[in-house]
Amino acid sequence: MKKLSYLELGIQALEALNRPATHLDIWEYIQQNQLYKQLNSYDDSIGIASIEKRLQDSISSNLYTEAKKADGKIYTEGSRPKYFLLSARRSHNQGVELPVEPEDIPEKPNTSSFHERDLHPLLSKFLNGNQTFDASSRTIYHEQSNKKQRGADKWLYPDMVAVSFEYANYKNSQLVNFVKKFDRLPLKIYSFEIKIRLNFSNS
Repeated sequence: MKKLSYLELGIQALEALNRPATHLDIWEYIQQNQLYKQLNSYDDSIGIASIEKRLQDSISSNLYTEAKKADGKIYTEGSRPKYFLLSARRSHNQGVELPVEPEDIPEKPNTSSFHERDLHPLLSKFLNGNQTFDASSRTIYHEQSNKKQRGADKWLYPDMVAVSFEYANYKNSQLVNFVKKFDRLPLKIYSFEIKIRLNFSNS
């Protein structure tokens, strides 16, 4: 088997593809057909896994260098990505349409049209109707705190608190009266910090 240089292998793959191809298309063809074994520098005892990136970059750079030559065997068309074509088929390539890459459409920022506090009624309804919680809730208005300057208490208080009076569901009136004789009634207190979305600044 004749050993090839990086450029010779790249051109051989381009000839086999017989169409305009990017450096990624060329490398994919080489890899699928294990043509890299024809390279002068390829050592079968090492294998492809550890040197794949270096081989791909070497073939790509040699193709680009050749394409810049006035009398090069290949040339490029298009941009982002560039397509390689064979100079020997330049006349045949006239009028050949290059594949159109889909444009990257920037994602629109997720601008919420509501405030965190608009979610409080939803959570309140859930807490009240859910059997696990069965709790009554209230919103905490940190703006009304007078302990510190405006805005300083924003992170001192939860957004909402809720309480569940477990003894309120006891059916036996004597049991209720018995429970009320204790200093501490069986109840659960919950606190909630509500966020529209989580990120590093608020988590």
